[in-house]
Amino acid sequence: MRIIVQRVLSGSVTKVESGEVVGKIGKGLLLYFGINEEDKESDIDGAVNKVLKMKLWDSEDGKRWSKSVMDMGYEVLVVSQFTLYAILNGTKPDFHKSMRAEKSHPFYDLVVKRFKELYAEDKIQIGAFGQYMKISTEVDGPVNIIIDYPKETENNQKQQKQSKGKSQVTSGTKKINPKKVSQKEKESCLKEEKK
Repeated sequence: MRIIVQRVLSGSVTKVESGEVVGKIGKGLLLYFGINEEDKESDIDGAVNKVLKMKLWDSEDGKRWSKSVMDMGYEVLVVSQFTLYAILNGTKPDFHKSMRAEKSHPFYDLVVKRFKELYAEDKIQIGAFGQYMKISTEVDGPVNIIIDYPKETENNQKQQKQSKGKSQVTSGTKKINPKKVSQKEKESCLKEEKK
C-alpha cells in the first residue's frame, strides 16, 4: 500500500458526474490510498494503525510533532488512488502495478472498515471509488508524508539479515564473532584465506 498522508484544515470529495459531495471533513487527514497488486489483507491493520498513530500535530503546551489525529479528535478522509503506483514509460503512465478494480474495491472497503473500527465510524469519510472526483482541500502546513507499507518493513528486515550474514569472519570452517576478535586475528584469518 502506498499512502499520501496530507494534514488539512478541511477537505471534500465531489462526484464530477452528479455533483454529489460524498465525503467532507474539517481538520484532520486527507489520505490518498494506493493498493499494489501484491498487497495482502493481513497488512491492512498495520497500515491503518501507522496512519492513525502518526504524530503530526503540536501539543497544547507547544511540544512539536506530539499528537496524532486520534489524540486531537480530528477526522480522516480516505480516497482510493490507483495512480500512486504509476510507472512512467517515456511520458505515458503505466498502471500495471496497481491492483485491478475487481480486487482493489473490496480491499479498499476493508481498509475503510478498519479505520472505522480502530478509530470511530463518525470520524471517517470516503471518496467515490473508481469514479472521476473533484477533491477540494485547505492544506495545513503543508505537511505531506508518503508511507509505503509493508515494503519498507520487508526491506529493512532483508537488510538486517544480510548485514548479520556479513558480520562473521571465517577461518577455515570455523565461524568467529568479529566483536570478540582482535584486529591481528582478523588480519591473520584473511592472510590464511588468500593462501
